[in-house]
Amino acid sequence: RTLATETGAQSGATGNLGANRADTGNGADQKPLKFPAAKLGEILVAEDIITKGELERALEHKRAQGGFLGQALMDLDILDQQTLTTFLVKQCKIPHLSLDDYSIDASMASIAPAEICEKYGILPIDKMGKILTVAMVDPLDREAMDAATEAAPELQIKAIHGDWRDFDRAFKTLFPHKK
Repeated sequence: RTLATETGAQSGATGNLGANRADTGNGADQKPLKFPAAKLGEILVAEDIITKGELERALEHKRAQGGFLGQALMDLDILDQQTLTTFLVKQCKIPHLSLDDYSIDASMASIAPAEICEKYGILPIDKMGKILTVAMVDPLDREAMDAATEAAPELQIKAIHGDWRDFDRAFKTLFPHKK
């Protein structure tokens, strides 16, 4: 499967050349995200997807259990994966890819260290010229985007959303001696 097939379009958030911007693939249609530089939880509250109290509960769960905010929201039955994915795709213009359906070349493991990928929930999945496509558990996480940019400073980072459950399986495949 190709990225265009899974997402319906070659759009996404990009790093290096204007992070937090949507890109339809041709470079001519650059539109800022509705909530530039905002965090996922803040956006979900602002859009009335979750309440401030639910966000606080999820953040506390995340601190106690580790993992990612989206994962905590699902663990607490505040959101389901489909709602989160639909929100990111429609509201934030970030494409989604099922990592279970995508074959990641083993050479991608050399682009970013396993420890960085695991810590930030990022996986380099494809490289075309100077563009590195990175699947991210939370593609709105500025720190994770910065880590991806640091791992491959010579490349423009194109972020897509990958479910955290798929991420775990893909991580184990790409880095079989970790986790």
